[in-house]
Amino acid sequence: MKKNHLIAFSKKSRKKTIYKVASSDDKFFKNQLQEQHNGIQEYDPNDRQDQGKIFFLDLSKYEGITNEIIEELKEIKEGDDINTANYKALSASELDGVKYIATKQEQYILFQSFYKKNIIGSKVLSLKKMEILQGDFITLNEHAEVAYDIKDKKIYFSSIVKAKNILSGMELIYKEAGTKETKDFMNHKHIQLSEEFDENKVNVLNKKRIQAELDKQNTIKAEKGDDYEAFYINDISECLAEIKDYYPEMLDGDKILIKNNKDLENYLLALDERLYTAKRSQQKRVATATRKVEKSKA
Repeated sequence: MKKNHLIAFSKKSRKKTIYKVASSDDKFFKNQLQEQHNGIQEYDPNDRQDQGKIFFLDLSKYEGITNEIIEELKEIKEGDDINTANYKALSASELDGVKYIATKQEQYILFQSFYKKNIIGSKVLSLKKMEILQGDFITLNEHAEVAYDIKDKKIYFSSIVKAKNILSGMELIYKEAGTKETKDFMNHKHIQLSEEFDENKVNVLNKKRIQAELDKQNTIKAEKGDDYEAFYINDISECLAEIKDYYPEMLDGDKILIKNNKDLENYLLALDERLYTAKRSQQKRVATATRKVEKSKA
């Protein structure tokens, strides 16, 4: 029987190392890609609703997206095992530097993020899904967070946030608004900028949010046609009402006051309908990620 191997990537004091963690006759975690092969769709960075599906990105289109283990194993074939003789065994003293773990199953390299909460010391309640590591234990989740297909050079994931923890270069999938687009966006008549803040001081993340908002509005414009202008006026009016409720200090009459990148971020999140009030506690909150609730079929 072929052995399954678990390896880990560690970055500690700027030193990057791949370690062997453990070997087993059993699989360390499952590849949900094979279990949920229906409904896989290419990830669209402009559609920010997490629909609970499996997404993929074709790395031939994004050559800058990778991670250290993919680079290390780039010559490995579908039927090959990971040669763990190349790696030093992971010791307990190195656990706090581990960023993610990986294993290989058939044509896939499977990844999970690794956090300190994955380490269990002397109090062990269950041995299920655990591997012994020199007196300590590490817990493994049931499913992979990212799967890399060796054959078609695609990566698969269900959470963009978790994918970003494992893969570097993910910002390549997002377009960034240019200086002109940023300036035009912030020159809308309902926006009042402070003298100290202009398009040249907008940070990269907000430029990406602006571009996403421009793309969204272009899609709505195509759908609404001649009705778009009336829709936009009403939408901005409702957005201003929300900002008045959540960030009253940002509103002066019918003007949104933007003094810095934080104000701009708050406005962009409001435009994206990320402000909400928790039903039970009535706490005012902002959603950093969203998921569309699908209606159940009768």
